[in-house]
Parts: sequence; C-alpha cells; structure tokens
Amino acid sequence: MHPLRSQHHHTIKSPEQECDRTAAPDAGGSRMPNSVQHRLGAQRAAITDEPASASRAGIGRDGRLGFDDCSEAQRRFRALLALHVFNTSNMPEPFGSGSAAAFLTYTVAMSPRHDQLVVIRPNAIENLTGRLVPDRDGEFGVAGLRVAAIVPYRTHHLVHVPTGARLVITHRPLFPSAEAVAARRGAPRGWGPTPDVPLSASEQAAIAIADSFSVPMQRLLAGLMVRVNANDPGGKWTLWHWSTSVSQLDGTGDQCELRWTRSPEPHHIAAALTDPVAGIPGATSMLGGYGAYTDIMLDGARLRLRHNG
Repeated sequence: MHPLRSQHHHTIKSPEQECDRTAAPDAGGSRMPNSVQHRLGAQRAAITDEPASASRAGIGRDGRLGFDDCSEAQRRFRALLALHVFNTSNMPEPFGSGSAAAFLTYTVAMSPRHDQLVVIRPNAIENLTGRLVPDRDGEFGVAGLRVAAIVPYRTHHLVHVPTGARLVITHRPLFPSAEAVAARRGAPRGWGPTPDVPLSASEQAAIAIADSFSVPMQRLLAGLMVRVNANDPGGKWTLWHWSTSVSQLDGTGDQCELRWTRSPEPHHIAAALTDPVAGIPGATSMLGGYGAYTDIMLDGARLRLRHNG
C-alpha cells in the first residue's frame, strides 16, 4: 500500500503544495453523492493501489470507475504511450529504439483522470521521467512528450505537444498545477525538452503510426496502458508484475498484436481488460489458434495477445 494515503488536503499550505483542481475528488466531472463517490473510490483504489484522494479524483462521469472515461487527447496519448512502453529496445524503430519500456520495471500507481494521466510513485520520480522524456533531438522516450513544469523530486508536469494531453509524475496524490509551479519557479531547466522544442522526424513517424489506429483500437491500447500494475482484489487476475525481456506491440487500423515473454500470463491481461467491474466497457475475449493466442475485441477492433513463454 502507498504511504501517500496518509496525506490530507487541509494540511497543505504552501503554493507548491497547493492542491491542483484536477486532483480534487470531483474533477472528473462527477456530481454524485459523497457516499457513492467514496464507495467507488475505495473500490477503484483496491484495484489500482491509488491513495484514496487520487482514486476519487478519477471516478468516471458515467458513474463507473473511470479507467476509460477520458478525453480524445488522452485516448490518443495513452495509445501512443502503450506503443512505446510495450516495445522493448530490441524491436524496430520508431518505438523499439527508446527507453520507455523500462516503465514496466517501476512499481507505480496509475491514476487515470478524464483530462490527465497521473502516475504516483513515492520516490525516484526523476528516474521515471528520464525514461519517458525524449532528448533534445527527439530520440528515445515518448514521441512529442515535453517538460512543462517541475517541482524537483516531487511533481513533474509533462505535456504531449501534438495532442495537448497531460501526464503528471508525482510522489503524492495532491499536487500543485503546472501553472502554479511555472508561476513560482519559471521554465524548467535541465530536465529535458520543453514544449517549444519542435518534433523530430522520428517523433512525427511514431505519432503518425499511433494515429493510424481506429478509435476502438486506441481505446484498447489506452485501456491496457492504464491498467499496468492493476490487480483484482479477489485474486482472479493481476498485472502487478511485468517481467519481460522481449515485448512487441504493433499493427494498424483495427488490428494489433502484443507479443511478449515471461509474465504476466495472457489470461491475466484478458481478464483485466474484460473484467465486469474493472474492464473496458464492451470489451470481450476469445481464445484462438487452439489456445495459441487470445483476442480482445471491441467495436470491430481486435487486440491479439500472443504469449511466447
């Protein structure tokens, strides 16, 4: 469990600790009774290991747990992030040449919100940021991701320039907004490229591939990404431990295939994506090839899971 669960909004005083509006419990647009919001928040936290305040901030506008209730910008960015994270460095460019696959080696709490993706880790967030942010030449890292504002070793605000999607890597569930940090500290220096740095050719190529997927396929990829480190409280499935030396995620349009070695087992991924409570709404699964693969289907899109042992 995260030690951050003991933090409380009313103890936060300084501008750097001022709670971002997007970290507030009703920031996802939900206007449900507090009792319902707390119940759903507890249910979600049991799956994600988010602190309670973070889980409530992500409750969906439709009264669901909110893993997939996101803006178009977030959907596109999360799909791109999945393509980077699930392609290890031994895979072809433009995704396999980066360092983002190391994300799976970190223990984090994924806290997806409607208009931002928050990644909570109690320590070493600068290392995690370094894996995801490209260098000034646009190599490595996630295509188009830039550093917007930094509270060193506490909260890193990143922005995906092509979509405007926001990614926050933080050590606590309540954090100051990017605007508040920038007003107090000015432009970040020495942490990676800022939003004014243009896209490189390799970044443009990666973004074009991600945008070539259909909306349902992007929803599947985004759903896979935000469920990294999720667990079924009843023990039916777990994505807590990714231990893979080789992983490849590629495809186009309505078709995509994930191939990987070691853990997790494919039935855990399939169960997570189709779970009646924690899964992607409308997603179904089917074994194929005499058990050689599992297909996850959503509105005509098909994500094939092929485990290579």
